[in-house]
Amino acid sequence: MQETDIVIRALRAWVKMAKSLRLRPDAFAHTVVTERHQEQFSWCVLRLEDGQQTFYIKKFVGDRSDTQLRRILTAISAAKEALEPLSNLEVVDVVAVQEKAAAILTSSVDGMLLSSFDPVEQLGKAAYLRTGAWLKGLHRQTTEQPEDINFRQVERNLNRCADVIDIAYASRFQALSRETRDLLEDLSLAWVPRSRIHGDAHAGNFLIQGQTVTAIDLERVALSYPAMDLANIVVTSVMEKGCEPRDVMDPLAEGYAPSGDVLQTLPLFLRLALLRRWSRLSQTRILTDRGALRWMDRLLFLRSKLGAVI
Repeated sequence: MQETDIVIRALRAWVKMAKSLRLRPDAFAHTVVTERHQEQFSWCVLRLEDGQQTFYIKKFVGDRSDTQLRRILTAISAAKEALEPLSNLEVVDVVAVQEKAAAILTSSVDGMLLSSFDPVEQLGKAAYLRTGAWLKGLHRQTTEQPEDINFRQVERNLNRCADVIDIAYASRFQALSRETRDLLEDLSLAWVPRSRIHGDAHAGNFLIQGQTVTAIDLERVALSYPAMDLANIVVTSVMEKGCEPRDVMDPLAEGYAPSGDVLQTLPLFLRLALLRRWSRLSQTRILTDRGALRWMDRLLFLRSKLGAVI
């Protein structure tokens, strides 16, 4: 599937939506915000604006597009329900859905991305604190029974990664793998509550506008371990900004308080977040792609930074 084909399909879906909303589709200029290709699944996001209003249309292409669309709508509805009683904690609004075209139209969101804030500065600390409060609001409904930690998929990724990883990084990867397996065993008898999580909670999926935090990209909302969201924000923030992990973790934890047992499991999920990214890199073009090697170096840098906290 070529990028131009996905964009054309997205624009066609937009024309159908615009007619149902009684808008003039030809009055809008569009920009391709992002596009992604996988083996059997692709999507792109278009920003549409006419000077007065802005929309984002996300178009899915592939065998799983219908299922994915329904899952997104369910996820957004569940997140809104969880956050409804809480002030200044928002989820992006869905304006229209074109089920036959597997496309979803959302409103624009005002504010600055969390990734644009420096957690060392006062405004940055406040932004991360409010994001911690957003996550706490989403996670507040947890399961009452303990759940076994089951990471069979991670184990498979570790094994695949070990087979193809560049020899220059193999020993450090193996050491991190052993540490993670040991930690899994240590926590196997611990009570680990599960809750509804964002699932893709990186620093580019939260927008800050004054006291308000709005989350976007809710495709992966699921019932899982809340520390996964915290770990993803820490890892992405440190990798993108090169800041100290504690500078991110402290305001997140303050906004998340009281944390219960969630922070107890954070070291495990920080390691798993590192390993997931390591696995993705090693399964692509790591032996020949300099860009992938640069990302590997960033992961090693993050590993050294996290040594004091995990």
